[in-house]
Amino acid sequence: MQKILIIMNGLTATGKSTTARRLSNHFDLNLFQTCAIRAQKFGRAATISEEERAWVYDEMFRLASEIIENANGIIFDGSFYKRMQRLRAYKWALEHNLYMVIIQCICPNKVLIIQRIENRIGKTSPEAEACSMKDYYHWEKQAESINGDLFMSDMLSYVLTYNTEANIVDLSHHYSHKVLDIATYLVSTWPTEITQEIKSQKITQAGGSFRNNSKWIYERMPLTCPIYINRNKVFLK
Repeated sequence: MQKILIIMNGLTATGKSTTARRLSNHFDLNLFQTCAIRAQKFGRAATISEEERAWVYDEMFRLASEIIENANGIIFDGSFYKRMQRLRAYKWALEHNLYMVIIQCICPNKVLIIQRIENRIGKTSPEAEACSMKDYYHWEKQAESINGDLFMSDMLSYVLTYNTEANIVDLSHHYSHKVLDIATYLVSTWPTEITQEIKSQKITQAGGSFRNNSKWIYERMPLTCPIYINRNKVFLK
């Protein structure tokens, strides 16, 4: 079975690290976090220069290259806000015979972003240290859209847009069974602190482009809950 490379993409406090940890634990993937690498090297998680950022990404790729042969797959948890960073990841995936999934985390609600950042105050994790509204607005201006990534038309690369406020996964125009597995896992195991207890044991499929996949999704659901699929969106009732 071909191994996977998952790239986390998104602004500050959109849920990248939380999502990355969930996927790492569930699918047994090795997780590399840019903020943790930076903290270990420089004693702090926040970036102060482009040279430092470049070193952190170089180190992340180096560390992943050392263990990929014996790993089930890799997750890179960083902003990947520049197109050249994502292109580098794509080339690295091809070099190691991996297929790549970019998970773009979004949270349109700025009030919720502020709440998430405030909830991190006083915590000691690297991502908490590197998190502020100043960072959010800075990277919002600097970020380059994934829509301009030409390599995303390759059938070995996929994009999932994960709205961590609404708990909806929006898939790219093409997808694989593994990508659907990731999408349904994320939606069905939404952290309990931000959703109601799931009690239903019914799965419903609402047509669209996933009409032939409802049986496949049901058989592979990590837990039983009402998942709805309509066109290219996967969501709870």
